[in-house]
Amino acid sequence: MTDKNEFPISDSTFLLSAFAILGACVSTFLTFILKSRCTSISCCGVHIVRDVIPADQVVQMERGDRAVQEEASVVTRT
Repeated sequence: MTDKNEFPISDSTFLLSAFAILGACVSTFLTFILKSRCTSISCCGVHIVRDVIPADQVVQMERGDRAVQEEASVVTRT
């Protein structure tokens, strides 16, 4: 057990929490980049130039995902 004045860096609960928070931040950042319509992204010294999927294709993909989810819910109900 650690003293009350010590920082619990070796405590496994602290390390697990720290990794979970870091993973959530990275995941949120990557989701933001994927949903972005920008062709050039620069953050933290990293510069990315990418091709962006046209908006109409994104809408078609989302409609397709919803149709697949609806079919899956019908199959699981029966």
